[in-house]
Parts: sequence; structure tokens; C-alpha cells
Amino acid sequence: MKSRLLALAAAAVFAFGVQAVLAAPIHNESGDAGGTIAGAQVVDGDGPPGSPVTAIVGSLSGGNDVDIYGINISSPAVFSASTQGGAAFDTQLFLFHGNGVGISANDDTAASLQSLLPAGNPLHTVLAPGSYFLAITGFDNDPLDGAANLIFQSSPFIGVYGPNPGVGPLAGFSGGGSSGQYTIFLTGVTHTPGPASVIGEPASVIGWTLIAGIGSVGAYLRRRRKSA
Repeated sequence: MKSRLLALAAAAVFAFGVQAVLAAPIHNESGDAGGTIAGAQVVDGDGPPGSPVTAIVGSLSGGNDVDIYGINISSPAVFSASTQGGAAFDTQLFLFHGNGVGISANDDTAASLQSLLPAGNPLHTVLAPGSYFLAITGFDNDPLDGAANLIFQSSPFIGVYGPNPGVGPLAGFSGGGSSGQYTIFLTGVTHTPGPASVIGEPASVIGWTLIAGIGSVGAYLRRRRKSA
């Protein structure tokens, strides 16, 4: 009977830990993600390193607001980013190398005013796994290089485009835009290595909590057996 109680208690503690870990795939914007490469918000805080990131949830507070996220693309062949079904305003998505050089951009799809950087696109499949920057703006807030050149063509609106020939790395954005809450759905992205948390606690703390919880239950049952 006592061994069964111990097993049940251990299972309960373990289930709590598993539930905490499974809550991690969504990265919630912390404060206001920066609008520059230097001020980008790194997606590393909501799960253990290497675990999938399935979405980024945030908001653009005004027409000139830009949110840039540092993401770890672990599987370029299946990488995708989409606001389809995740926003009620006209979005734009842009992907950049770590040095700010443009990779791909999309404004609209044939189905909606939301954006899609699709899995399997040749602009993405040639990438090496590693760190990149994903930017979201409202239409028509576009990225510029240091000479104020548009990094990506801005029309036609439907299509996935690489950078314009001869442009430099990202220096800023120009143009008013739509704003509102958004969810960027992701594939092929994992949490970056480094300090990570699961429901406000480092992943290692979750593990030690499981061990401590099971140990406490065992100690309690041993005391009961000794006093009986």
C-alpha cells in the first residue's frame, strides 16, 4: 500500500514537471521587442535549449512599431513563419542573416493580408542552421539599408522575395503601417542555447524539484513506517 502511495505521488510530481515543460513552445514578447538588430529580442526564455518554438505572440503598438526577434533556425528545410490566422491587420514578415543582410520577405498571400515565409522555399533551404533575425511590421513599414535603399521590393504584394541587388544590411525602417496583436506561427525553429526558463524557473530547477518532491514523499512514508 505504501509503495503504491509512493508511486502515485511520484507520478503526480512528474506529471506536474511534464506539464510545465510542455507549456514552453510559445514565446511571449517581453515588453516591447526592439526594432533594430542590436535591440532584437532573443527567443530563448520560454523553454529549454533545443526545444521547439511553435509561435511568437506579441503586438505592434503603432504604425511605426517594428518587432525583431533573434531566432534559432535548426531545420532550414522546414523553416516557416506565418501570421495567417494569427493577426487581424495587414502584416509583413522579413528574415535577415545575423549581420542584418536580407534573406526573404512577404507581405500578403493570395488568401489574406497576412504574411507567409513558406517551408521549402529555396531562399530558406540553402541556409545553414543557426541564428537569424525575424522582423514583423504592419504594411507599409519597410526595411532600408544605410543608404536608404529598400532592401526588398515592395510590390506586387503577393510573393516571397529575396533582397534587391546591391543593397546593404538592415539600418532602419520607413513608412507607416498597421498595428495590433499578432501570433507568428513557426516551424523549424528551436530555443537558442543559453539560460532558459519553464514557467519562470530554469529547466534544471524543474528537474531538481522533481527529485526533491519524490524524495520528500519517500521520507514521509519512511517516518510513518518507523513510528508504526
